Amino acid sequence: MDRRTYKQISVLVTILIGLVVGYSVSQNKPLLGLVVVAVSLGVIVLKIARKRVDEVLEDERIVRISEKASRRTFGISAISLALLSLILSLQNSKIEYALGFAVCGMLVLYLILYALYSGGSV
Repeated sequence: MDRRTYKQISVLVTILIGLVVGYSVSQNKPLLGLVVVAVSLGVIVLKIARKRVDEVLEDERIVRISEKASRRTFGISAISLALLSLILSLQNSKIEYALGFAVCGMLVLYLILYALYSGGSV
């Protein structure tokens, strides 16, 4: 399989998952099971298609750029959510607790993955 066919398959899978999620939202009730099945099947299809590609999809440079972008995105998101949680706490809102716990969860997950990838133990 060539790169173009893989891209077409990934676009088709993305559209189908979007349709399932859109249908779920339009019904005014979350069809969580249907969404989970659609996303799971989409991931499986993409993994199988990726293994059948004969060309190189990523090289070391692309992986390194992706790592840098992910790290910067994580930092900006964590700081933004923490600040938003602080601002909402001044307005006596209830959602600041959820945002605060989400930031803490992100940081704990980051520390665990950092320890695992650096060769240390958790």
